[in-house]
Amino acid sequence: MPFSEVNKSEATKAKELLDILYIGQYDKYKSLFLEQKITSIDSIDVTMLEDIGLVEKVDCGFKGTVRIFSYRNKFIITDFPSLLEIDRVFPTDEEGPGYLIDNLNIKNGDVVLDLGTGSGIFAIFCADKAKKVIATDINPKALDYARFNAVLNNVENKIEFLCGDLFESIEKERFDFIVSNPPPVPVPPNMPFYIHSDGGPNGIDVFKRMLERILNYATPDKRMQFIMLSLEKQPNPLIIDILKLCLEKAKVKISLFPLYPQRSPIEPDFLALFEKAENFPKWKTNLKREGFIWLDCFFIDIRSDSKFQIIINSRLQNQSSYNWRKRMAKYVLPVYTDKIV
Repeated sequence: MPFSEVNKSEATKAKELLDILYIGQYDKYKSLFLEQKITSIDSIDVTMLEDIGLVEKVDCGFKGTVRIFSYRNKFIITDFPSLLEIDRVFPTDEEGPGYLIDNLNIKNGDVVLDLGTGSGIFAIFCADKAKKVIATDINPKALDYARFNAVLNNVENKIEFLCGDLFESIEKERFDFIVSNPPPVPVPPNMPFYIHSDGGPNGIDVFKRMLERILNYATPDKRMQFIMLSLEKQPNPLIIDILKLCLEKAKVKISLFPLYPQRSPIEPDFLALFEKAENFPKWKTNLKREGFIWLDCFFIDIRSDSKFQIIINSRLQNQSSYNWRKRMAKYVLPVYTDKIV
């Protein structure tokens, strides 16, 4: 049964059971929904979780069928990082998305657009203040998860989920606030890769297509926020060139906040993850020819101003233990990229 077909009563009961596990038996919650381990549960009847497909019974206990990430009293259903299917729903965690959620520039009564909603996490948090949220995604499986997550977190009446590529399914409506975490990963040409992260050869294909049209859907207030990975060469990350190209005629202030204490060299760790791709040698040569040597991640805040300007803020230092290699391998890339189906 698709998750989006779970009714309100079932979702409410599921939320109650998840709360009980998360608050009272976190070790079992973590084992089931974050570590994908077989777990014995004797003190709680989890039949409802089994009925709607969140867990499955095995010989010596239960096994989570999906990853369930909890943030600020909300539960978000995604896929486990171990799933190598191309339509995998991004295994959300607090790194990056959490920073954006904590700094949402949203006002009470806003009409919001969430582009590439994935699990629906941004739409769900925006719905706390918004009058209405429209959330789009090209991946039907992601929308199935997102609709369930909206019901699970009791905001389904505020969010409309639409299937389409970026603005494809949207009428000529204007939005007070636009938010997105576009597919950001540089990927060799013609290589099968996750829908949620395939940003094309330089990692900016989807972001560029988004920015080229985004002003047509923004109110004069022009409030937008993004999380975006970017290749980088001296002196600036690639996304600055794209922001200038697409928005330089608009009167906006663009603030970039590097999210992590240090950027990561693309070689050897990042490039090595793609070395089995058919077009890897040519792709690698092109990146080097263009001068890209680093990979960095940014929180981007855009709002109306008297003139166009871009400001790069000081690097955040609140995640000193952040491990780029571990994150790229666990949440974005499988160990062997040729296994993606």
